[in-house]
Amino acid sequence: MRKLEQTFAAVKLALVLLHPDLPGRLNSAASAEKIEKFEQETQIQLPDSIRELYGLADGCSQEDGIFGGWVWLELDLIENYAEELQISLESACLGEEGKSLVPIFQYNGTDFLCFRQNEDGCKLYYIPGDEPAITPVADSVADFLEQFLARLIAHAFILNQYETRLGTRFSVRPPTREYWPPDFDSME
Repeated sequence: MRKLEQTFAAVKLALVLLHPDLPGRLNSAASAEKIEKFEQETQIQLPDSIRELYGLADGCSQEDGIFGGWVWLELDLIENYAEELQISLESACLGEEGKSLVPIFQYNGTDFLCFRQNEDGCKLYYIPGDEPAITPVADSVADFLEQFLARLIAHAFILNQYETRLGTRFSVRPPTREYWPPDFDSME
C-alpha cells in the first residue's frame, strides 16, 4: 500500500472516531475514466498523487469542511474554482505566477490550497482570498494529510455540526479563527 493510500485510510479512521458520519461525507472514488475525462475537458493535467487522491474519493459531498476547515473540491467543481482563483490572482498582480495553480481545497469560498501543474513533487500552496499571495505549505498531498492527521490525534481540531436549509453540515477545524490557516509545518 502506498504512502498516500495508508495516510488516507488513517485519516478516515480518525474521522470515524471523531464522528461516525464523517467518512460518509466523502464521495466515492473517481474512476480512471472520470479523471481522464476531467483532464481532457479542462486541459488540467493532474499529477500522479492528485490522481491517486481522487482515486480514493472524489472530494467531500455537501461542502463539509472536514479537513481542518478545508472543503475538498469534487473534480466537477475544480474548473469553476480555478477560474475564480485566476481572477483573484490577476487582480493582485500575480497572474503569471499563478497561472499554473489548480485548487483542490477551499475555505469559505475565498482561500485555496492548490497544486501547480507540471511541477515535480506536487507541493501544495496556500492562497488567501483577502490578500492573495502564493505560499508553499506542504511538500505533497500526503504530507498535508499527515499534518491533518497529527492535529486530529493531538485534539487540535474541534468538530462542529450545524444545520442549514440544505441539511446537516460538518466542520473539523482549529478552535478559533486566529489559528487560521493551520500552522503548517515549515517548508525548509
